[in-house]
Amino acid sequence: MDTRWNSGTVTTVAGGRGNGAAWTQMSSSYGLFIDSTFNIYISEYSNCRVTRWANGNTTAGGLVAGGNGCGSALNQLYNPWGIYLNGNKTLFVADYSNHRIQKWVYGATTGVVVAGESSVAGSFSYQLNSPTSITFDQYSNMYVLDTNNNRIQRWAPGATYGITVVSASMSTPLGLKFDFSGNLYVADYNNHRIASFKIYCPQPTNRVCGTSYWNGTLTTIAGTLSSSGTSATLLSSPYSVFLDGLNRTYVVDTGNNRIQRFSSGSTIGTTVAGWYTSPGSTIGQFSTPTAV
Repeated sequence: MDTRWNSGTVTTVAGGRGNGAAWTQMSSSYGLFIDSTFNIYISEYSNCRVTRWANGNTTAGGLVAGGNGCGSALNQLYNPWGIYLNGNKTLFVADYSNHRIQKWVYGATTGVVVAGESSVAGSFSYQLNSPTSITFDQYSNMYVLDTNNNRIQRWAPGATYGITVVSASMSTPLGLKFDFSGNLYVADYNNHRIASFKIYCPQPTNRVCGTSYWNGTLTTIAGTLSSSGTSATLLSSPYSVFLDGLNRTYVVDTGNNRIQRFSSGSTIGTTVAGWYTSPGSTIGQFSTPTAV
């Protein structure tokens, strides 16, 4: 289920009726997106669909993409992961087990492949291998976390191949986000850390531009390389990362069943959701959270 945490008050905003495929239910989910009017989009990995829960409607979700069984046809998804919705309500889906990115325009019943080859995993520039996260810059360039290739690929609008902007020593990277300066942040799952790749751009300074490039040497923002733990300076198998307007980093600390917040420049986290490291279903607990 999806929950909202606000000043200590926990509210269920989607699901919460057990694991299942009914419209009142959810299955294993790894992708979450909230639009400008606070509608919630959920990527349901096991149900091979993306659903939308309208703001204030906690009763049932509606189908947005997939929902025709797991498969590789254009009207299907196979273990969807990360999702992104643009201002035109066009949905982009990291179709994990199909090794592709699908675009679903508003109201469409089929998707269009915009990156990767359907059902073909590979490392060529036109291929992907188990993508898990997507984000965009202001020029509509798409950035794909190509998980099993340990790289970030940039796909220009209409491109038939991607350009590698980051290739680094990561281990099952799962989450990808920009900060407000254009630096790229990655949830480096098996290394139990959040990694950052600094942007370089001649003008304007430290913003994404047409000639942007990113430092291939990463900086650890949170956690410690290969060290899993429960202390305020450690993480355990982080799935996702998010940055707010104050450049604070929020980490889905999945193995610790909590959400950690790191102030800019600090390596000491504060628990803002999930008060117990043991999994559970009571108020104040998570059981393997995956997205924020």
